[in-house]
Amino acid sequence: MIKLGDVELKTGAPVNAENTYNRWSHRFKQQTISAPYTDVYDIGKVFVYLMSGDKPICFWKADIEEFLDPNPKWKWVELNCDLAIGKVTDPHKAGLISFRLSIHDKTKDGPINFEQFDAWKKPPAKRMNVKKVRVYLFQCRDVPAADSDGQSDPYIQYWDTTKETKKTKIIEDNLNPMFFECKELVLETNTIEDLPPFILDIWDYDPGPLGNDFICRALIPLSEAAISEGDDIPKPKWHPCRLKPGAPAQGEILVSFAVVSDDYSFKIPTSHLRLRDQVETPEFQIDINILGLRDL
Repeated sequence: MIKLGDVELKTGAPVNAENTYNRWSHRFKQQTISAPYTDVYDIGKVFVYLMSGDKPICFWKADIEEFLDPNPKWKWVELNCDLAIGKVTDPHKAGLISFRLSIHDKTKDGPINFEQFDAWKKPPAKRMNVKKVRVYLFQCRDVPAADSDGQSDPYIQYWDTTKETKKTKIIEDNLNPMFFECKELVLETNTIEDLPPFILDIWDYDPGPLGNDFICRALIPLSEAAISEGDDIPKPKWHPCRLKPGAPAQGEILVSFAVVSDDYSFKIPTSHLRLRDQVETPEFQIDINILGLRDL
């Protein structure tokens, strides 16, 4: 549901629901809203709600200024848990949503037909194209400690639009784990530019009755990622990890990506790719002089 002032726009059920992935492919008709506002800025905030029945379990909000472009691009946003409802309480389970919205001040600027703009000429696609994403995961650093001994047993779980759970090996007792792993993901999108952010969740393995512990998440927009569109392995970039949207960084992850069509065949299968061999390992000499200690 999208809410502007007192106006509520609600979709129906998703046309596709797979595991944790839902797609609506819904467009609301252009409509004129009458409201007692001096200008469009008086509307205030735009709210986007994820609903469970008639209850808003997660939400996102932004200023009206973000939606005055008549030809907008798709916007991916992180939802927040609605703790007043309490159905979703873990921030990493709130989800992300993609949408676009245009608002026009008809009283001030006259009528407009949004369908003259590229963003609104065609209805949302009923079937999406598929992209294959190869993730080149190198390492993490400064991972928060999740165990009582000051260590973690980290592994990384990837998100894609399939039902399969895709994750790395577990590295025990390490806050700076070296993975050097390659995984392939499947993501629905019409163009590379509309790809959802890459989601890499760091977990602490715990064989006890309480199960594994979520540590933090790297949410990497395409615009910030190191990307190739073929067999080349891009030089990786460091990306911050966070416990929840807007939280301080808690560790970093070093990763790069290749994005190709779903029928593309990489020259080297992931099972034969030795990512460690792609990394130069220069040697350094470090001298440490300790003069003394006092007041221990």
